Amino acid sequence: MNYVDRRLKEYHLSPSYIPVAMRDILGKGLHELKGMIKSARVFMGYIANR
Repeated sequence: MNYVDRRLKEYHLSPSYIPVAMRDILGKGLHELKGMIKSARVFMGYIANR
């Protein structure tokens, strides 16, 4: 896994990302939650195939 992949994985899977995600979801609503779920699926698929 290269440096960028590792840093992205560490950021998005860290507990410190939770407040950022919650702020975005609460501020922008269901549309943001759906987008975040879709992005998470794509990201996890990408990491799994690396």
